[in-house]
Amino acid sequence: MGKTRSIRLKEYDPNVNRELVLREDFVEKSDDTLQAGPFTLRTDAHGFIITGNTVPENATPIAVIGGSFVESSWVHEDKRFVAQAERMMPGYRLLNGGYSGSTTLQLYNVMLSKIYPIIGDGGTLVFFVGQSDSDVINREGSYWTDARMWSPIVPAFQPDITVPTGVIQIRRMVDIVIETAKTLNINLILASSPYRVGDFSDDAVLRKRFRRDRAAFEAKMAEQDAIREATIEVGLGHSIDVIDFQTLTEGNPDWFYDALHLNEYGQTKFSSIFTHEIKQRLDSSSH
Repeated sequence: MGKTRSIRLKEYDPNVNRELVLREDFVEKSDDTLQAGPFTLRTDAHGFIITGNTVPENATPIAVIGGSFVESSWVHEDKRFVAQAERMMPGYRLLNGGYSGSTTLQLYNVMLSKIYPIIGDGGTLVFFVGQSDSDVINREGSYWTDARMWSPIVPAFQPDITVPTGVIQIRRMVDIVIETAKTLNINLILASSPYRVGDFSDDAVLRKRFRRDRAAFEAKMAEQDAIREATIEVGLGHSIDVIDFQTLTEGNPDWFYDALHLNEYGQTKFSSIFTHEIKQRLDSSSH
């Protein structure tokens, strides 16, 4: 018999309790704001990353999904921005559904198959468009790549026919996310993940990340900007105000330990911005 095929649900196993130790490659691509750890990662019965906060059982759930930016593994449990935001939002339980390497297609699968039955009709979902989209949209097959990390199917396979690549697929995927949320009566809050901005000539982290290759750095920045702009444009087409966290944070390099992930200082600064933006949209949706 052949291997069983399935749609991959990117999540942590339920009821995990791990101590994470930094890998050497993380340290090499980071600055000295990355703490030594170890870092605790615990999950609940649905595989959401536990915040460590004490929250009433009847608190209203808000799911927050995205890639490693949301996951924030390499920061202490109580310092992750989702945990800090939860403490600033009494009456709400924030469910951290971040998972490293998630594309928007994979997050869509999580939204449809896992999130909806947990938050229910009218429930709120904060959907960070996947940072990993910049790694897949220009590959052969785009989101439907045969690369094991990003494939929506396991075992991975390459499409039998030519699939369009590039920003067009971002537009299509965001459109699908929005339309599905409308159909399921999900209060969708779309967001872009911020990323480090710096002068490539003297930003040691960016120079290490791109191996001193300015052209590669500029190409990646252009891809990330294009994904963010496409997300905002599609949202506006549906009368949805996408939270542009890149503009709100200005990609401040002091907030990041590498090109994409917030250090402890950045988590605290970002949690205030995040909380303000989410509260604002919750207030407007209730009127």
